[in-house]
Amino acid sequence: AVASDALEAFLLRECRLARGGPPDEAGRAEGPALYRRGRACGYATLVITGEVKVFAGRDGFESIHGPWSLLGRRCLELHQGCPLGGGTSATAPAFVPDFTAYTAEERDGPADGTRLLLIAAEAYARLLASVGPQATGPLLSI
Repeated sequence: AVASDALEAFLLRECRLARGGPPDEAGRAEGPALYRRGRACGYATLVITGEVKVFAGRDGFESIHGPWSLLGRRCLELHQGCPLGGGTSATAPAFVPDFTAYTAEERDGPADGTRLLLIAAEAYARLLASVGPQATGPLLSI
């Protein structure tokens, strides 16, 4: 298990609370999409409040993900080495989503606001590595 102080430090230093899309290197929003189908990314997104609309498949089938939904879980799994092995950016396969996702207000106009926790996959892998070999599964499970 991860000590509460290590988890708190991870959340404060390594994760980013955001509204809307992921930030670029300078901290500015890249655009309205959280994920774009076919475009590699290095983070997962935990929906804290509000909704995220996901469009998947050739027909863009829409699904809505509310609070405590985790998008991009596979990205975390690839970087922590589960189930493929590896775990660093140099060895982990790239996560390329097969869906496009937007916060609900990006697609439909302002709402009460969507808050997201962006979890960098490399930071997540470092957290698990600090726990050691006793970490047997994902820290974030849904």
